[in-house]
Amino acid sequence: AVALGVKFLDAQRKELPQGGAALADLVTLDMSGLDPRLGTVKIEVACDVQNLLCGPEGASAVYGPQKGANLEDISIMDSALNNFGEVLSRVANTNLLELVGGGAAGGLGAGLVGFLGAELRPGTQMILDITGADEKIKQADLVITGEGRTDFQTAYGKVPVGVAALAQKYSVPVLCISGDVEGSPDFLADLGVATCFSVAEGPTTLEEAFLKADEQLERAAWRILTVWKLAEECQLKKLRHS
Repeated sequence: AVALGVKFLDAQRKELPQGGAALADLVTLDMSGLDPRLGTVKIEVACDVQNLLCGPEGASAVYGPQKGANLEDISIMDSALNNFGEVLSRVANTNLLELVGGGAAGGLGAGLVGFLGAELRPGTQMILDITGADEKIKQADLVITGEGRTDFQTAYGKVPVGVAALAQKYSVPVLCISGDVEGSPDFLADLGVATCFSVAEGPTTLEEAFLKADEQLERAAWRILTVWKLAEECQLKKLRHS
């Protein structure tokens, strides 16, 4: 926002220093420096998560630990983002603290809506629309999707869940292949993903996993489809003997 001409001001109308924690001192925003042409542009944002800006499922609490933040850091950042959200909500005349996806990319979702009037759209849905996935899934017997890491964040609108939601319309089963699976993937069953498979074939370093990603992905797909083929053959045998 600063790069686009917005000024973040404290109680003395001095510009805040850079850094998320400084947002705790934000009192008002000077939007006069924004290029007026931005008001004539329709901005659609591909957003693949549903996290709010703040709170237990907000940007700081969910994504902070991934970036090395401890509990104290998370508390400071969440409070600062809450203040930022309140100030920007007043300026934009919309409640950004309740905006689904507002916590995406550390609060960028809320910022794009508040500063630029952008529309947040599910990123997965945008890609599914562009690729014509609806018609393809409609004709499929099985859908295999995937992501880099499957964990509790997957449920917040990431690719496997978006694909599964579409597949459920046509009662097509969905399996997921991931670089890593944290814990049991059973929670995905309620979201339409039957189960999830990791491509990892044993203890390995991250560097080794990257180097072997192609061949491990191919072998994981082969294992899944081999089991699928056996299941079909068993079903055919039952039909012949019925």
